[in-house]
Amino acid sequence: MGVFSLRKRRLKGVGNQPYILHVTPVDGLWSVHEDFTPDTIVTFETRAEAEDHAKDMAQAEGEGEIVLYDESGGPVSRYMYPHKEPLV
Repeated sequence: MGVFSLRKRRLKGVGNQPYILHVTPVDGLWSVHEDFTPDTIVTFETRAEAEDHAKDMAQAEGEGEIVLYDESGGPVSRYMYPHKEPLV
């Protein structure tokens, strides 16, 4: 598939905060990274692949929030899992 790098350690949400993942564009690829850290967990060739991976990670944690960005780096939507409903 399109995985180019993988960070082994994952963080859970801090305190009462949910586990938050961001799907952002980086140099023509799509990155998944955690809130409060720019460190990429994994990168993909398409946003759809990155979004699917972020969903799987959030579900593996039991719950989580995913923030999706457009090609210019602006946030376009937020989803909470396992509910899968857009927050914005």
